[in-house]
Amino acid sequence: MKRFIIILCFISMWIVLLSGEAFALRCGMALVSKGDRKIEVMKSCGDPDFVEKWRIKRPLPESRGFRTGNDEIVNVEEWTYNFGSSQLIQFLTFHNGRLLESKSGDYGFSPESLSPLKNSRCGKVLVLGDKKIDVLRKCGMPSSTEKMNDPETGGEVYSKEEEWTYNFGSNDFLYFIGFKNSEVVRIERGDYGF
Repeated sequence: MKRFIIILCFISMWIVLLSGEAFALRCGMALVSKGDRKIEVMKSCGDPDFVEKWRIKRPLPESRGFRTGNDEIVNVEEWTYNFGSSQLIQFLTFHNGRLLESKSGDYGFSPESLSPLKNSRCGKVLVLGDKKIDVLRKCGMPSSTEKMNDPETGGEVYSKEEEWTYNFGSNDFLYFIGFKNSEVVRIERGDYGF
């Protein structure tokens, strides 16, 4: 009977840990979890490597079973943490200043391993949906960046669009990587670089 209770407790613990609502991210000795404020996360985890901001419009929750017909504007922030090559990259999403979710990416890397120009192979290993940190890991630092749409330009609802350009020299192609709200949405190969 005692063994059965121990097994039952172990299974219950795993169910709680694997449920979507019960996530927690460990930063050193501290834990951050859903609902934490940005300042609380920053205190526990430090400054993020990347911060992306955009706004979305979503319907207000139903009231007494009826849709109100009104929408709300939600300020979205995605923070990226690269804790090094022995830990997974973490993507934290905030809605209106509160932590909504945490997702893990690939293993991180040391910033010293990034070269300004690697080689044109990077355009072949990128995939749609990669995050900026993935592009840096695969391709190094871009030759230039261009913001297409930025929060400072105003507007009630916006998406943040950006393009990174890679120039690998005269023997390789130029690559243009388009981002929307921190994810790769376009990969284009240009003429030979210079």
